[in-house]
Amino acid sequence: MANSSLVSILIPNYNKAPYLQETLESVLSQTYPHWECIIVDDHSTDNSWEILQEYTEMDSRFKIYRRPDNLPKGGNVCRNYAFELSEGEYINWFDSDDVMKSDFIQTKISSFRDRSVDAVISRMYRFENGSEIETNWIPFFENVIEEYLVKDIHFHTAGPMFLRTFLIGKKLFNSKVKVGQEKEFYFRLLCQGMRFVVLDQYLMLYFDRDNSVLDTFRKKKVSFEHWRYRYCLIDSLVSYKVNISNFKSLVNLWSYKIFVLALREGKVKYSVRMLYVLIRNKIYV
Repeated sequence: MANSSLVSILIPNYNKAPYLQETLESVLSQTYPHWECIIVDDHSTDNSWEILQEYTEMDSRFKIYRRPDNLPKGGNVCRNYAFELSEGEYINWFDSDDVMKSDFIQTKISSFRDRSVDAVISRMYRFENGSEIETNWIPFFENVIEEYLVKDIHFHTAGPMFLRTFLIGKKLFNSKVKVGQEKEFYFRLLCQGMRFVVLDQYLMLYFDRDNSVLDTFRKKKVSFEHWRYRYCLIDSLVSYKVNISNFKSLVNLWSYKIFVLALREGKVKYSVRMLYVLIRNKIYV
């Protein structure tokens, strides 16, 4: 029964001490009681670990770990490691500086009833200038693959709650993708036939913080790293044999851009892969 099933909330953390308490309080405030919250700290240099310890003493449902030294640094690695440690029948990744509404878990877990889906996805508020603003990152769509590419939509990291059985055996977050990692991962699942429903409910607050990974990349000159997740989107289309006839021109445009950036930066494997896509689509540049 979904009403008594364990839900695993998986959170990576690195130097988010100023926001961490608000995030963890929002987990504590959940109306659904059957959860575990696994936080993997990426060897923070602020007082994050002390804050995390306080919450484990407060509630045993919080479980904290440091990223093992034999694993590379990075949020995606911590997300994947948290999944390995989890025991829940349902999985929801979350970020250590965002905030859940109190019915975040209950609404999602209830939505699995009478639905043959692999994931339930919620919408979110974006917090700007002291106000909660509804985002339109997940519009109502007919062809989600096409919308993901043409309209550049995506599901936020915390948006989907997954059935654990759906994730078993699949490659999770790509440790090489620094920007758009959730978009790349969820698109890959879509290409593998993920069944899902999008709820018309706003269940969390997203904060676009200064000095976040995304903010850092915004300030840098455009490089292959900015485009790596697009490379992965194209690679998923090709690898899972998704029909791209409706947006071949976009795929070719992206492939050419990635080909040039990768070649310029000496990333031969990636440039060769994009050249293959261009030739496969019979577009020569």
